[in-house]
Amino acid sequence: MVPRILNLLRICGHTNMLVTSGNPKSQETLIDNRASPSQIVDYHSEDFAQLIVTKNQGNPFDVCVDLVGLEPSELCAQVIRVNGRHAKVTAFETPKARSNFFDRGATVYHISNYAYSLSDHLKWYGDQLSRIAEMLENKSITNPREENTTHGKKIVMNIY
Repeated sequence: MVPRILNLLRICGHTNMLVTSGNPKSQETLIDNRASPSQIVDYHSEDFAQLIVTKNQGNPFDVCVDLVGLEPSELCAQVIRVNGRHAKVTAFETPKARSNFFDRGATVYHISNYAYSLSDHLKWYGDQLSRIAEMLENKSITNPREENTTHGKKIVMNIY
């Protein structure tokens, strides 16, 4: 999923990103999908939060995209700037992360595409699938070379 997110962010014009990955296979997949080794941070690294802030020239992040929740949401809450934005695709968040996001005045975006089905707005799904199919066709995004590329916890951070 992370390579797809990276490609979608690139399509939207974002170029300055950091990605976390905890194993060599995932890191290889990220590199295969145009992430440079300097953009990848191993989440097993000592003093992980400080390391990724250092990679951002010592500045907190404007945006953090969390694809896992729980501990990664706490990491986002540690490294996001005051009034930053946090996008998450899971409902998993610790009380500590929630409190830190609140303290920083962060805007939290809950990416829950299934919500459209609650109001029987299924056309939206078809429209989104058509957009994705078009991007795959014109190679704006590509399928990763393996089916399951997660292999651990991931966070995508976008720096403006």
